[in-house]
Amino acid sequence: MTNVLYNPLADNKRGEENAKKIKEILKNAELKFADITKIDLHEFINNVPQKDKIIIAGGDGTLNEVITSLMQAETRPVLGYVPAGTTNDFAFSLGISKVPAEAAVIAAGDTLQALDIGRFNDRYFNYVAAFGAFTEVSYETPQQTKNIFGRAAYIIEGIKALTNIKTYHIRVNSAETQMEDDFIYGMVTNTVS
Repeated sequence: MTNVLYNPLADNKRGEENAKKIKEILKNAELKFADITKIDLHEFINNVPQKDKIIIAGGDGTLNEVITSLMQAETRPVLGYVPAGTTNDFAFSLGISKVPAEAAVIAAGDTLQALDIGRFNDRYFNYVAAFGAFTEVSYETPQQTKNIFGRAAYIIEGIKALTNIKTYHIRVNSAETQMEDDFIYGMVTNTVS
């Protein structure tokens, strides 16, 4: 069975439309659809058998929530991703088509790609974990603003954040380096672009 999780608020509220496109492409598959805003995600994923597949249609934040629940689950079924958010940075870094119908064909296929997943305390990340200047912008940008302005909404919120920049005293110790200094921004990323 293929479990399709979709965010109806993603991509200027075209999430349900994207889910319908997935349904059309996978018309011969046994499907189960779930609106991610109306379910207990962790419970849902814990009940998906290992042999099943999960396809997520949503943006970077939606994907990260699903991955966090998968990493906390006892079994981890295969995950397919249809980028359907405002920016879809992670999908862009992997070269996944921004056309939902094209991405759905790949997500439903049998080609697998292993990805590294990072963790800070109990939070997982598939793309980036960051601190400092502008890191709250993506969380604080209202959905309505994203619906109106698209990617430009993040720039608008970023301009507002210019007055709140502060430094963080950080010490980094690893096998390769040791440093200690004041920083306004830092990140760990899982991308090549």
